[in-house]
Amino acid sequence: MDWQLTIVIILAAAAIWYLLWTAWCSWKGTKTGCEKGCGCGAAPENAENNGLISSENLQLRQRTVDR
Repeated sequence: MDWQLTIVIILAAAAIWYLLWTAWCSWKGTKTGCEKGCGCGAAPENAENNGLISSENLQLRQRTVDR
C-alpha cells in the first residue's frame, strides 16, 4: 500500500470519528451550563425556562421598504 493512501485513510477515519463523537455529544447533552452538552456550568436558576419566548414577550415588527 502506498504511504499517501495510508495517510488519507488515517485522516478520513479521524474525520469520521470526530463527526460521530460530536454528534453523540450533542445528542446526549446534559442541558446544563451553556447548553452545548459539555456540562461546563450549573443548572439554570429558572428550571421552567426551556429556551422558548413567552407569548407576552412576542412583538410584531413592521417591515420598512427602502427606496
